[in-house]
Amino acid sequence: MIITLSIIVGIIIVIFISLYLIIATAVKKASNTNWEETNALVVASRFTSRTMGDEISRAQGETVRRVELTVRFKLRDGSEFEGKRWVTIKTKHSSWLYENKVVTIMYDTSNPKRFKIKE
Repeated sequence: MIITLSIIVGIIIVIFISLYLIIATAVKKASNTNWEETNALVVASRFTSRTMGDEISRAQGETVRRVELTVRFKLRDGSEFEGKRWVTIKTKHSSWLYENKVVTIMYDTSNPKRFKIKE
């Protein structure tokens, strides 16, 4: 009985330590991000059919939807980068993300695969 209780307590302690390390790593990674703003050409976009929001956000036109977005943009060093990522945008801004439109994005200078739409 005491042995099983100590095993359970040990497992719980290991879980808490693991969660702490995961959260600390995520916070450190987010704080070290250096975002660069640039214009990007939308190469392809695939919209989900679902919009997310409650009654109030629907009445205000503030629902959100997910878009698989492929964009092409120039990096700071002059080279061109094409990246694909799922982004969440407000439904009312969906017209921004059709093919051959130019949008403003923020990309991580150390990892250009990480980018987000600047609304």
